[in-house]
Amino acid sequence: MQNNIQRRIDNQRSVRVDRMGTNVYSSKDNKSMHKTLNGEFILYQMLLEQISNRKKELIFHQNSLTEYFKPENSNDQQVMKEFDKEYTPDKAIHWYTRETCIYKILNKALRTQCIDDIIPFGSFIRDLTKQLDDEHILFI
Repeated sequence: MQNNIQRRIDNQRSVRVDRMGTNVYSSKDNKSMHKTLNGEFILYQMLLEQISNRKKELIFHQNSLTEYFKPENSNDQQVMKEFDKEYTPDKAIHWYTRETCIYKILNKALRTQCIDDIIPFGSFIRDLTKQLDDEHILFI
């Protein structure tokens, strides 16, 4: 009887831990996991650098962004149409800092490192990087 109660308590504790999203790692795997994460980070940084340094004609133009992402929400559709008509490279910061679907989609793509969703933003990322670099120089 006491063993049954102890098992129930142990099971409930493990369920609580799972609900909290806790991860347990073996110290043996720690070094290999660390190397893997560093390698993935470096490759991801290289991808973003390549996107930023590409010539405009070699990467997707911003209109492919409106072709690639077709939001279902009518407000987001309107924003994408507005982006398609009014976007210029010198307005990249403006478009990125607006609370729109563009900001949400790009941040999700970068956060999840989804290359298929990052590539259509290539031109926009390049323009944003250049504009931020220009602003940084003015700030210094």
